[in-house]
Amino acid sequence: MSAGQAANEGLALVQLATRRGFISPDAAVGITHDIESGITLPGTKPVAELLVAKGHITGPQADLLLSEVAKAAAPKIIGGHQLVAKLGQGGMGAVYKAIQLSMQREVALKVLTPALAKDKDFIERFTREARAAGKVVHPNVITCFDVGMDHGVAYMSLELVRGGDAMKLANDQGGRLPEAQAVTIIRDCAKGLGAIAKAGLIHRDIKPANIFVSQDGDAKLADLGLARSVDGDDRMTQTGATIGSPAYMSPEQARGQSDLDIRTDIYSLGASLYHLLVGQPPFSGTTVFATVAKVINEPAPDPRALNPAVSAAACAIVAKTMAKARDERFRTADELVAALDALFAGRLSAPSAPAPVRPAHAHRSGPHHVARARPRRLRVGIAIAAAVAVVVLAIATGGGDDRPAPATATARITSPLEQPAATTAPAAAALLPAPAAVAPAKAQPE
Repeated sequence: MSAGQAANEGLALVQLATRRGFISPDAAVGITHDIESGITLPGTKPVAELLVAKGHITGPQADLLLSEVAKAAAPKIIGGHQLVAKLGQGGMGAVYKAIQLSMQREVALKVLTPALAKDKDFIERFTREARAAGKVVHPNVITCFDVGMDHGVAYMSLELVRGGDAMKLANDQGGRLPEAQAVTIIRDCAKGLGAIAKAGLIHRDIKPANIFVSQDGDAKLADLGLARSVDGDDRMTQTGATIGSPAYMSPEQARGQSDLDIRTDIYSLGASLYHLLVGQPPFSGTTVFATVAKVINEPAPDPRALNPAVSAAACAIVAKTMAKARDERFRTADELVAALDALFAGRLSAPSAPAPVRPAHAHRSGPHHVARARPRRLRVGIAIAAAVAVVVLAIATGGGDDRPAPATATARITSPLEQPAATTAPAAAALLPAPAAVAPAKAQPE
């Protein structure tokens, strides 16, 4: 033990003695000064002996203090996992770096708060997340090792990713990523999404903060807390209830539809790609109501409106993944992977680039808007209001995020020349929307 550690333990004993009322605050100040200046030997035992010698405490009191300080300093073990350090804290609990003692491997241990550990609904959601993750074994999905309760403490043991989430990675680079890096991350996630789909699951909460990027540059989908089976048998919410992150959820998910499929996750991957390319989500508003209304009712913005450096091919992929009608999106994760591979290999021919669409949150309020917008708003107005109300209610009652505070990550940027050709990929032109699918850049007065 270093001198600094010994001094800290001695100070902890003095503080404990003060809280217990064994010594006065004035006496504690003097002893603390002696420890910090080196007059008194550091460490719990020398300090306890000093307090006894000066008549501040009795021998039994010294033994009690030594025992309590040792207990507090001892490594904590939860469900066979020895805690090493706290990585992050969220509304639902904390995430620790830990050692799974049976396997002697480092893990990320997710622990619910004591209050939520008593909540049946939260425990059900917590357990469901673990079981959903446990069904998927893929290098682009965070692995779940264990879940359980230990003396009233709910925990989940997950793969520890040394790196950070894609949101922090982008923020560390000024808010957005180079196109090659952003596309590489989303391609990895699309591969992971394919494995999730094969397990019969829908993620329902894909966003940059739920994408972890290792120090080697490999992206992994995380946080399956909202995942459910495709047939909906394990749905915890009532029919029509909407949960997720409004800025990245698909229009059908925002409306609270119950017949979701993988195309809702494909939309969220497209929204995440948009964010990584331009530095902000595709839709945002001053309230949840406003954000959800835009998700449901407004066309996906063109990334070039905020980042002219984005290629036309990448913009076309964003447009197709974020198509309002899910039948116009990629049908499977494999189709999306094939399109991204074609982009890397230079085989993806985008339609002639129209003028960039202004992002939804950049539209000016006022009388100038697309002439067709008003009839469409009239048709969907009632549906939007109902969907927004459901979203706000669900979000207001939902739990917070509990992910580690990420360390600095060095992401891999794969050269297009290193990408294998997609031998089973559909024709690139078939994967892309026609130019007419992109809304005009300037609104015409009525």
